[in-house]
Amino acid sequence: MMKSTRKAGLIWLFATAQFIIAMAITQMAYGCANYGGCYNLLSNPISNLGSSGIQNGNPPYFTYQGSRISWPSSPLWFIFNFSLALFGLLLVCGMFLAEELFRKGAWHSVWSILFAAAGIGAMGVGLFPEDLLLSLHGASALIAFVCSGASLVAASMAMRKDRRWSGGWQKYTMLSGLASLAFAVILMLPDFGVIQRWPVIGDGLGFGGLERLIILPVILWIIAISVRMATE
Repeated sequence: MMKSTRKAGLIWLFATAQFIIAMAITQMAYGCANYGGCYNLLSNPISNLGSSGIQNGNPPYFTYQGSRISWPSSPLWFIFNFSLALFGLLLVCGMFLAEELFRKGAWHSVWSILFAAAGIGAMGVGLFPEDLLLSLHGASALIAFVCSGASLVAASMAMRKDRRWSGGWQKYTMLSGLASLAFAVILMLPDFGVIQRWPVIGDGLGFGGLERLIILPVILWIIAISVRMATE
C-alpha cells in the first residue's frame, strides 16, 4: 500500500473509533426523563442522541392519544452531533488519500462518488439535528444510509481481478453492502404502505434497531479495511 493509503486507513480508524465512543457516551448520558423512558438501542432512533429538545418551529416528535410529544432532550447532544459530522468529514478526507485503494476504472469512480456522498450525508445528519432542521436531517440520513451500502457494492466490483483483494475480500465487501442496503429497504417499507411503522419507543426491534443494522456492516467493513490499509 502507498503511504497515503496507510494514512487514509489511520484516518478512517480514528474517525470510526471516536464516533463509536461518542455514541456510547451520549447513550449513557441520555437519561430516562424523555417520553418512552431510558434510551433503547432497538427502538430509539440514533438521531435521538443528537436532539437538544429545542422545537424551533418543528412539529412535535409525534402525537399520542391527542397529546403532543416533545422532541427528545439528549444532554450531550452537541458531542454526538460534532462526532458524527467529524466522522463524515474524515471519511471523505480519507477517501481522497486512498486513490490507489482499488484498481482505477469505472467502478473505482462509482465507489468514490458514493463513498463521498455517504460521508457528506453523515456530516449533514450531525450538522442538521432532527429537532432543529428535520427535512435536511432526514434527507442527509437517507443519503448516508443508501450511499454507504451502495458504495460497498461498488467497491466489491472494483476489487474484481485485483490480486491485492484476494482471499474473500471481494465477497465480504459485496455481502456487507447488500446487507446494509437490504436493511435500508426494510426500514423504508412503511413509507410505501407495505407494513406498519417501526416503533420509536418500547421493546423489540424498532426504528433504532434497523438503523443500527444498516450501519453495522458498513462500520465493520471500514474497521476491517482500515486495519489492512494501515498495516500493509
